[in-house]
Amino acid sequence: MAGPRPVVLSGPSGAGKSTLLKKLFQEHSSI
Repeated sequence: MAGPRPVVLSGPSGAGKSTLLKKLFQEHSSI
């Protein structure tokens, strides 16, 4: 199966999931 692979971010509240996603979107605008 070719194509993009899904990434699952999981962790407790306050672990930085949203911060990590924002950084990812900033550095890889094609996502």
